[in-house]
Amino acid sequence: MKKQISLMALGMGIMLMINACQTPEERAAEKNKQQDVADNNANKSDNTPGADTASTSYNAATPNDNSSSSTESNDLSSKKKIGKGKATVDMTASSASNEKIEMDKNGVYARAEVMPSYPGGEGSLEKFVEDNLQYPQEAIDNGVEGRVLVTFDVDETGKIYRPAIASEKIGYGLEEEALKIVKAMPQWNPGKLKGKNVKTKFTLPIIYQIM
Repeated sequence: MKKQISLMALGMGIMLMINACQTPEERAAEKNKQQDVADNNANKSDNTPGADTASTSYNAATPNDNSSSSTESNDLSSKKKIGKGKATVDMTASSASNEKIEMDKNGVYARAEVMPSYPGGEGSLEKFVEDNLQYPQEAIDNGVEGRVLVTFDVDETGKIYRPAIASEKIGYGLEEEALKIVKAMPQWNPGKLKGKNVKTKFTLPIIYQIM
């Protein structure tokens, strides 16, 4: 034990003697050399594999994340409904004045002296159609508009029967909805000929528009 202590003391003494023998310039140079070694070690640790990769990976994942959500938002807005669908009736196109007053094989007149009418008049008919007809959503989504002609017979009591489509098919459910609304109507005022109620044919134009 004493021998180890003696050796340690001797070594320290030698180091002190060497240090005492160095000039101030040599000691400064030695200090700078030690600092350079420390700086090199620090740089090596900064350049270890994975450090820059992790930073780059993080930066690549985080910037402009909002761009994708913005694009999705624009796509959704472009797919929104085009507008609100509205259905009306065009009574000016329902006139049968050019038809002869004659009866067909079913006993129905193409035209009467007094044509059948909706109870309450044209204003009530328009309101009934606007309030009750459901514009097909598929037609709205595809921007489909048009006119559907529905023909039907009105008997002597004002009851509607045999509704049918008399116009070229548009599709997207427009014809089906037009027939549905006609079938749901209340009894009309019957047509008259020489003061007598008669079976009369009537054509109702339903106009589909996207507002």
